[in-house]
Amino acid sequence: MNIPKTEHERMKFIHNMLKKIDKPKVEGCLIIYYRKKYPEYYHSFWDKEKKKETRIYLKKDMISLIKQLAMKEYYESLERVLNQIQGMMRRYRQTDALKSIDDIYESYQPIKKALIKPIIPTYRMMVEQWKASCIKSDYPFGTNEIYTKKGERVRSKSEKILADTFFDKGIDYVYEARLDLKDGSAIYPDFTFLHPRTREFIYWEHNGKMNDLTYVHKAIRRIIRYERAGIYQNDRLVVTYESVDLSLSPALVESLIERYLL
Repeated sequence: MNIPKTEHERMKFIHNMLKKIDKPKVEGCLIIYYRKKYPEYYHSFWDKEKKKETRIYLKKDMISLIKQLAMKEYYESLERVLNQIQGMMRRYRQTDALKSIDDIYESYQPIKKALIKPIIPTYRMMVEQWKASCIKSDYPFGTNEIYTKKGERVRSKSEKILADTFFDKGIDYVYEARLDLKDGSAIYPDFTFLHPRTREFIYWEHNGKMNDLTYVHKAIRRIIRYERAGIYQNDRLVVTYESVDLSLSPALVESLIERYLL
């Protein structure tokens, strides 16, 4: 799913999706009780004749109605949140529409989540699906055994520093996941991320031997391969450098994380 990059376009995108949805016409709401740890479903609605709230027990074979009521609540919450975000945007306040939408779904208890299909997959859903499907490099490691806080083996101390920084900040990444390029070839970025707001993939390459001319030429060719695939620095490609006289700067790493990953 291609998510627009700007917040304004994301809002327009989500509104258009919501307009096209055939929303449940059922009245009332779903109430869930637990009896001895097992859920019981009730349809709560206003009885016009009796002029009072009425609750009807819903058996498990009425799952279609149960799901309709759950989705009705979700769509109503979604519309309220989108209206709130629009108001904030008009007042020039910073917003994060996709996170706000995710928060609606994540606020539900597990039993209700199972009844609801989000208008777009949540960030957590997308990350889990991506991690389950990605192919990692099987290129052999050297003699040094360097492990990150996640318990993953990496190829250099600087990559460990980067990986541990991402881990400490709660940023999901995959180390050396295969990226298929437009020319049919594949490349294995040092780190790959799914951006939480744009839901685009971001790639991070660390070039750690910039004093080695052969290594420099190889690094340049690698960046050119990214650019030919439409992946550019200062956009979806982050590149850090290191040499004998120039070590990896923690302050720079923090700045790049803030700019490209959060």
